Amino acid sequence: MRNVIIGLCGISGILVVVGILGFGGFAVPGSGIIDPRGISLSAAMSKTIGEDPRNADIKMSARYRGLGSDVLVIDLDCPRSGPVTPADLFRATWGFASRVTDTTFSEVHFDGSGKHIFTLSGAEFKKLGVRKTSGENPIFVIRTFPEKLTTPEGKTAFPTWTGGLLGVVGKQMGDFSSFAHQWCAG
Repeated sequence: MRNVIIGLCGISGILVVVGILGFGGFAVPGSGIIDPRGISLSAAMSKTIGEDPRNADIKMSARYRGLGSDVLVIDLDCPRSGPVTPADLFRATWGFASRVTDTTFSEVHFDGSGKHIFTLSGAEFKKLGVRKTSGENPIFVIRTFPEKLTTPEGKTAFPTWTGGLLGVVGKQMGDFSSFAHQWCAG
């Protein structure tokens, strides 16, 4: 059993719970992880996953990297077999991004079973959410998403392709599939 430290933050009145979930965070018991500005990331993720029956097999969580952090972690626990596709993962990620557009993150870490796999800038994550709410073409968003990612070391994860339309689209879709598989593999 883990030790639990509970305290009340006098300035904001937020209950601080450290240790229950294995990481520090601001929490209100029974309601999920709350950021210092009062946004419930786990509730937003739960709503996103629950709003579409195609998301039923997706095990994805959202939290901050640690106390006082502005780094969002989207952690995926991928099933080893089953009907989860790259499009399913992106649909859930895109839907979540649209729910938290009012929150500013410095970075977004895509973790697979707790391991940091990719990073996206907070500004790009916000644009992703805005594109969903404004009705952007999902195929364009999917195609261009991987080229915005970096590795945990800060290196470009996927190239920006140039050339003829069919060749570029084929390469971009290959990168998208690779992104999803690498994220899922953790």
